[in-house]
Amino acid sequence: ASVAGALRHLRVRDAIVIEVGGTSTNVSAIKGGRPVLSYVRVLDHVTAVRSLDVRVAGVAGGSLIRARRRRTGWRIEDIGPRSAHIAGVRYCSFATERELDGARVEFFSPRAGDPDDYLVLVTRGGDRLAPTTTCAANALDVVAADSYASGNGRAAQLAFQTAARDLRVDWRVLARQVLDRAVEKIAACVVETMRENDLEGPDIVGLGGGA
Repeated sequence: ASVAGALRHLRVRDAIVIEVGGTSTNVSAIKGGRPVLSYVRVLDHVTAVRSLDVRVAGVAGGSLIRARRRRTGWRIEDIGPRSAHIAGVRYCSFATERELDGARVEFFSPRAGDPDDYLVLVTRGGDRLAPTTTCAANALDVVAADSYASGNGRAAQLAFQTAARDLRVDWRVLARQVLDRAVEKIAACVVETMRENDLEGPDIVGLGGGA
């Protein structure tokens, strides 16, 4: 609904609309000034619902980090598809530095049957806090001050410093890897949408707090 509402105010002929939520990102196309219609696709599955031509990427502002130990050390496996919202944990960037002081890394399964490689921080009080993609952006100070996604940058930095010690990388490298992996998944949807609709050089329109 928010995408459809935004389209009424856009005066563009060709565009890719990227709506970033907390758990997933919706990618849709405008061609010749009109929204493209198709059957909704969720990840690799095509549904029977006809609507805006939407591709859903399982990554967004609240996506969790997944990491595994390899012979050469820890390595990021993926970003998402589970999010802090699904796991029922708070973002580190909306916590305080005091809460994160002395926190430790833990790996868990957000839902029954999920892999146990999702990373959270456990505070001294036993609370779980998630270093998310939003936290990575705040830690690197790339979020506009008036953005809905703007949070406590110092707390976000402390969270990534804590995680980076266990993963044995610089915290800035870890935060950048998180953003890069997330963007790669969204970019793949954008490229596919452009290719299937024969779009060249479309405008990119971002919606949502994490856009």
